[in-house]
Amino acid sequence: MLPFPERVIFHVPHDSKVIPAEVRHQFALDDAALMQEIIKMTDHHTLNLFTHGVPEQQIIRSPVSRLVVDVERFLDNIMEPMATRAVGVKKALVNQFEIAGYSTALNTPFAGFLVPMPFYQIDSRVSSVMVEVNRALYCDEKTGEVTANFDKVARQIHDCLISGMIDF
Repeated sequence: MLPFPERVIFHVPHDSKVIPAEVRHQFALDDAALMQEIIKMTDHHTLNLFTHGVPEQQIIRSPVSRLVVDVERFLDNIMEPMATRAVGVKKALVNQFEIAGYSTALNTPFAGFLVPMPFYQIDSRVSSVMVEVNRALYCDEKTGEVTANFDKVARQIHDCLISGMIDF
């Protein structure tokens, strides 16, 4: 597999299932109900799905579940909608995923993406794209465990990302 350029950073915010013991008491759910919520809300295996072979210094990952902290939120929700940036990258990635046989949609089910605040709306060289993948393509929705299709989907995602970014 071709390596990703060093200028590409992968942000994998929602793949952790960790609820630290010191904050567990803050959840009103019993253990079984909390586990079901974790299964429902976790982007299972996205660390491996998107970053296999990517050097650690190119990966930003939340160590705890999004149920503890959602690292993709501004302090002020009015700032949530992102300016339209990276239009060329978006179009290239959509094209690559469609060529690979995937259906695509822009800004659904989620809109926006993360840009580090020191660069947000300041440095036009910094852009960001969020890729959402239907979990049913690579994992069992009831258990969160990978299916036999995982490696194939991971390879296709890698190839689409590389092809879509080649000119940027």
